[in-house]
Amino acid sequence: VNLVTAIIVETSMASARSDREIEAQEKAAEHNSLISQLELLIVSADRDFSGEISKQELFEAYKKSPQVRDLVDQLGGLRQILDLFDIFDDDGNGNLTLKEMRRGYLGWQEDATRCMVLHLIKHFHIFENDAWNTMRTIGVLTEQRLEAVRAAVAELPGEGAG
Repeated sequence: VNLVTAIIVETSMASARSDREIEAQEKAAEHNSLISQLELLIVSADRDFSGEISKQELFEAYKKSPQVRDLVDQLGGLRQILDLFDIFDDDGNGNLTLKEMRRGYLGWQEDATRCMVLHLIKHFHIFENDAWNTMRTIGVLTEQRLEAVRAAVAELPGEGAG
């Protein structure tokens, strides 16, 4: 009985190992396929042959090229690609190189949570900057309106002579 149990256990463990290996191979093949698609997307959208693409190049290629549109749609759509673009753009120059794309994708796969937090922080800083600019604009407008009200009050009969 112990021998039969040992054989069953060993067979089960070997089968589980084999399943994990097959799953790892399938996942690696899927990653390689996706990386190839992203590389093809960058090469296809790189209209000035600089080795990197801007969001504008990507958007224009999406509008004009059925091949690029199909690739973008296969990869989750334009909004998702633009979000990944921001995450993968390591140097923040607004352009994405093949190297940034590969490194970003691999990092994304290894630690999606960390990448998403970095993405949120980046967008928070953009939002914060926009909020400060809006507050400055409101402050300037408020000062201009106060000056206009003061000037109008000063012109009222009996008010200006104070």
